[in-house]
Amino acid sequence: MRPLILTSLVFVVSCSRPEEPLDNTRVRGTVRIDAVHIDESAQAELENRNWDGGSVLETINFVPNIIDGTLEGFDVTAEGEPGPSADHDWWLFNSPFYMAEAYADGNPRPDPTEPAVFTITLDDATAVARVEIANTDELEGAQNRPTVVMAADITGSGEMTFDVQANVNYGIHIAGLEGPGDVGYSIAMPSQHPDEANILVGAYETDDVFARGNPVAGTNAGPFEEVSPGTWEASYEMLLVRGVETTIENEGELNQKNTTKVNEKIKEAWIYAGNFPNLGPNLSAGTWYSGTAVHVDIAGAKPEQLGKDEEPEPGAEIGPVATVDEVAVIDSVAPLVIGQEFDEVEPNNVGMTGYGLDLSTIDQATDAGTLSGPGFVDVFRGTNDITSSDSAWTHDMDTWSFMVPEPSWLYFKLDWDDDAADIDAPVFDSTGAWVDGPASGAKPDVDGGYWLFEPGEVYYLTVLGYVGTEGSAPAYELFVEQTAAR
Repeated sequence: MRPLILTSLVFVVSCSRPEEPLDNTRVRGTVRIDAVHIDESAQAELENRNWDGGSVLETINFVPNIIDGTLEGFDVTAEGEPGPSADHDWWLFNSPFYMAEAYADGNPRPDPTEPAVFTITLDDATAVARVEIANTDELEGAQNRPTVVMAADITGSGEMTFDVQANVNYGIHIAGLEGPGDVGYSIAMPSQHPDEANILVGAYETDDVFARGNPVAGTNAGPFEEVSPGTWEASYEMLLVRGVETTIENEGELNQKNTTKVNEKIKEAWIYAGNFPNLGPNLSAGTWYSGTAVHVDIAGAKPEQLGKDEEPEPGAEIGPVATVDEVAVIDSVAPLVIGQEFDEVEPNNVGMTGYGLDLSTIDQATDAGTLSGPGFVDVFRGTNDITSSDSAWTHDMDTWSFMVPEPSWLYFKLDWDDDAADIDAPVFDSTGAWVDGPASGAKPDVDGGYWLFEPGEVYYLTVLGYVGTEGSAPAYELFVEQTAAR
């Protein structure tokens, strides 16, 4: 004999069950999304006074991001460019509006671009800052610098608006031109409208979001309204339902017996909201959700109060209403989890021709198979032999081949244990052409962003030393974070 728990919430699971009346109690409340403030000082270890070493933001989505920083030096040349004493900050981010080919309701986007608005505010109204936005996927010039798509000199405050392409990595650069000493600044980044993110709200019988089971009520939140800069709110109303527990004896036999029992009336519940794919018990890595459980007293629900001249709408449910006084604030993100872990096995050295792989030695690559997929971080470990004092990609070249299970954004972070060494991790496609990857020299090396990888394609990941102490063998760890691209 085994118990089988079924639910009458059709958007969680579809099942055959005896017809049972719904509990006509309704639950009402509010969901809020606050902007995430990202402090420059917390990102300082990634800054390297160049685009490659800029502070990396998460993929821009429906949660507004506001950068808070300080320009600690101002200098302008006769040509109007930032002078040698100007403070520079670089921030790297992925395309706003979720890079989706379709809206949350499944309707296709008519255009792969969306107008993106960046709002820049300086704490001193007389201060002047140069602000540039660059496409870091398009390099130009002898130094292969990112292509600047928009630049403006901002006095006090201002906005910059342009069409952001889908599936592109960008950077924003701010430098002090004129100002009285240290001047704080904020940059409000563009974000996806919450209505496109399909925010779901569920009521559960536990206050543990990681073990909440299936809901006893659920709905979509919206429409959202921006009640103050960077803060969005929406109301919700959902009908409480009764679950049915079915016990099956002698399953599949002629004397199979099904016994059903309606759960007792629910007296209390806890509210969670987020961009869940559904309201089931799983909490996928990378999901934004309300980290604090909001309690609702179901037993204390009161009859609907209509105004003196109000009549219920035809077909409307008439019954008690449980009002949730506390707002469900979407403020947490489900952590990524470690997936596969790979240790290098020699021989695994593939040669290079210029900036591409030497395909005549490609059979030396270790086959890592298919990565774990969105929501996971796969880890590659090994040691890199520095064979000479040369500064070039001529040292140990540990190489893995890999594929992805679905269209995915991959984010690379490479770290090693020798401060005197510079180790890179370029990624190549099946033709041996350099796709991208961490290769800036900063430690830890993240090289500024996410890159799109497609299923069915074989890619090659190479960890190789650029410079270091001859005869040394720095140990490294390469983390590959995977996020769904569709």
